[in-house]
Amino acid sequence: MKKKMLCALSALMLSLSLLHTSIAQAPKKVYSEVYYHKIKPGHTMAEARAFENEFKKVHQVQADEGSILGWYMLALDMTTNPNKEYSYVTIKNVSDPGYFDNAYPEATMKKGWGTEYQKKMTDLMIQGREVTETSKIEVWEILEGATATPLPSPDKAPIWMVTNIKVKNSQYEEYMALVKKAKPFYQERVVTGGAVVWNFAGLLFPWASEKSYDFSMVNMFPSMKAIIESGPQAEAAFKKTMPGMDYKQFYKDMDNLRETARQEFYYLVEYAVKTAPAQAASK
Repeated sequence: MKKKMLCALSALMLSLSLLHTSIAQAPKKVYSEVYYHKIKPGHTMAEARAFENEFKKVHQVQADEGSILGWYMLALDMTTNPNKEYSYVTIKNVSDPGYFDNAYPEATMKKGWGTEYQKKMTDLMIQGREVTETSKIEVWEILEGATATPLPSPDKAPIWMVTNIKVKNSQYEEYMALVKKAKPFYQERVVTGGAVVWNFAGLLFPWASEKSYDFSMVNMFPSMKAIIESGPQAEAAFKKTMPGMDYKQFYKDMDNLRETARQEFYYLVEYAVKTAPAQAASK
């Protein structure tokens, strides 16, 4: 599907996002474009990484110029899905939806790939068809979030736990009200529970009744140890931030409105975010 983006159809090709770069606290809306990629038989993640690294050169230019908030390549490690639909995902976070109408401007490609960018584009399209195929594309909007302060670089929290949620009986407003109410609790869990980021995103496109999920909760951790040890700390964080409310009853109320459709664990492989001032000065 990258070739379609490069041919200016990118406005319709978007999906799943999960963050970093102070996305959760940004006043502007943040959209995530998620591509789900399946590596073809006979090819490897190393080949896919080499392919994506070529696009990373352009994404790094975009991140430094501010046209995107970040780009991420994540390898799928564990999933409740019995079918292996995809091997890895690429995610791009943006605040301006106009980006999708011209995702790869000529000037940006020249900066990332040099004057021979057209040949590079052609070579990558051929390489991409050989190594991977796009299973699906989604666009998400980040609705709520909390981050550690200061926010470390993405490689300091390489494990992404993604929980997809289906709301029962179309009770979206009721469910979102509980999510907003619990935001202080999720913020406290970021502070004390070992996570670096918590994001709550809603699926924008494609969306219909046959879709198996409506929302996605994304937690980013530095290690599996941090994930496992965060569980026992949850009740204490709840009592601190939600006084007068019963922890178990609150989750029962949540579960009356939702069901967990899928849970997956990803490992961060590559990323591009705005270069820190100190790094930029040393270049």
